[in-house]
Amino acid sequence: MNQSSCNIAIVIRARFQRLCLGAVLALLLLAATTSAQPGDLPLHFIVSGPQMETPVEVIVDRWTTTAERAALIEVMKGSDSKLTLQALEQQKTTGYVVINDELRYDLHYATHFKAGEGTRILLVADRPISRSPDMAVSGSLEEAMTIIDLTVDAEGNGSGMGVLGADAQIDEATGAARIITIGGTVRLEARLAD
Repeated sequence: MNQSSCNIAIVIRARFQRLCLGAVLALLLLAATTSAQPGDLPLHFIVSGPQMETPVEVIVDRWTTTAERAALIEVMKGSDSKLTLQALEQQKTTGYVVINDELRYDLHYATHFKAGEGTRILLVADRPISRSPDMAVSGSLEEAMTIIDLTVDAEGNGSGMGVLGADAQIDEATGAARIITIGGTVRLEARLAD
């Protein structure tokens, strides 16, 4: 494959990721008006994927309230990454992600809504999730969040994607959601824990 083909493939992949992530953020906003009734909490998922060495646990203790969601959306309008992350950090914890029974990352946003025959669950952590707390985080990732987007059936089985380093903003003039992938994206499979 020549250099030109590689560059085209990278541009296409980047545009596809921006399109997918923009759709996730738009759904996050849409969920403010279409939330389903909460299921039994806490929810405890085992999440794995082809790019993951071992599964991780995702626990949702509560759903983000309408007031919390509205406050976060207001901050995201035209603000920079630092303000968005500060607002996210100030939200009450909605759950957490556990890696290898030792690392814990708090979730600060959790919502769900009906999606076809299943339920769409969107979760946001205020930092990139990593297997190692000692991993060197570059300057751009220091101000990034993690987004987990799962669609599950009535039994709690499903799939989705994770964005392990993202910046999200809302353009105040147009109202359009904009999300930039700073880290990587991973495909996810989920099932309710036994």
